[in-house]
Amino acid sequence: MSVVFSDMSMSLDGFIAGPNDGIELPLGAGGERLHQWVYELASQPERQGVAGGTTGADDEIGEDSIWRAGAILMGRRMFESRPT
Repeated sequence: MSVVFSDMSMSLDGFIAGPNDGIELPLGAGGERLHQWVYELASQPERQGVAGGTTGADDEIGEDSIWRAGAILMGRRMFESRPT
């Protein structure tokens, strides 16, 4: 039997992107601020073969969520923003 887990950055008021999201701003105006903590982890640039980033408990959790994912499901808005 498979195990299903959920992983997402969300503000306390329930937003995962800033206002005015679209093709030019996929995360909306200022939307990257919510996810900034992930970008600074060592496990993120390591996926692209680049050294750097911070290590610690947050990085260990990030690394674990990357390697245990067999599939990633995204909402339809992720694809609505893409140019055709």
